[in-house]
This record gives sequence, structure tokens and C-alpha cells, in this order.
Amino acid sequence: MSRKNRKWLVIVLIVLFAGGYIFRFYVLNATFPKGKVTTIPLGETVEYDNVKYTAHRGRFMTAEEFNTRYNTDDYYDKGTELLVVQFDLKNTTNIEQKIHLSDMVVQCGSWANGEDYYSLWYLNGNDFDGTLSAKEQTTASIVVIVNTNKEKLLNSGNEWKVRMSEYPERLEMVFPVEVEE
Repeated sequence: MSRKNRKWLVIVLIVLFAGGYIFRFYVLNATFPKGKVTTIPLGETVEYDNVKYTAHRGRFMTAEEFNTRYNTDDYYDKGTELLVVQFDLKNTTNIEQKIHLSDMVVQCGSWANGEDYYSLWYLNGNDFDGTLSAKEQTTASIVVIVNTNKEKLLNSGNEWKVRMSEYPERLEMVFPVEVEE
């Protein structure tokens, strides 16, 4: 094969790969368009899957404070930083509803971390299974392990949010964070 033919073959292959990439990019964006983001301001309530959620506040504490306060027999390792977020929950139906606390993600700016589902029993009682009976109203909390520098997060000036659902409509609730001295 002559040098001129190889040059044309390379150009054709590049054009084909670039065209395929652009086509695939277009198909993916058409199939999965950018989702809608709804941010719920502090103190307001959002209804998601027949349960109303209202985020109150978040509170930082060390693992030692958590283990002492909730009598957990050292559930968390010493030195672990935790964020406890409190919610009001209300079942709006006449049937039992499962809540979605285990799907939540807490975020601040670009930092995000899922909550620790098993800690729900320590915070909310041994019989708490994430189910609300008909028309039940309660307060529940979740625990987030803060796996980055807490001071850096607090000084970032970003709003703290709880992301309840991801796609196609992302629901986020804003809440303040308190630090115990």
C-alpha cells in the first residue's frame, strides 16, 4: 500500500471514529436528557412517595459523643466525624408507607456521602424499621460519616443539602449544620 493510500485510510478511520463518537454522544443525551433539580428551602416540606419530609438541622459530633449519647457499644471507631440530620416525617395515606431515608445522600458543595442505614436503630429506637403506619407523624434522624476535613466543609460557605432522589427529578432539601463546642 502506498504512502498516499495509507494517509487516506487513516483520515477515513479518524472521520468514522469521530462520527461514531459524536453520534453515540447525541443518542445518549437524547435518551437520558438532563434531569430537573428541585431544591426545597429550609423549613419547607416536600412530599415524596406519599411521605412528607421536612429537614430541620444537622449536627456534627464525634464517634465518642455518638457512642455515649446513643449507648451504642462503640458502633463507630474513635476519631470518626459524624453528621446527624433530623427530619419530620408524615405518612399522607391511609396505608403503611416505607420511607426512603436509606437512599438519601448528604452533600455540601462537591462533597457528598451516603448515610449509614444501620445507625437508624440507634437514633430512632430498636423497633424503627423505616415504616410509617397510616397517617403517622414522627421525627427521625440519619447519620452520615464525614470522610473529609470537617473544618474545610464548614468554612466552604456552601449550603448543606439532603438529596432524596436522583433521576429524572432530583429532590434536594437545604438544612443548617450546627457544631457542638
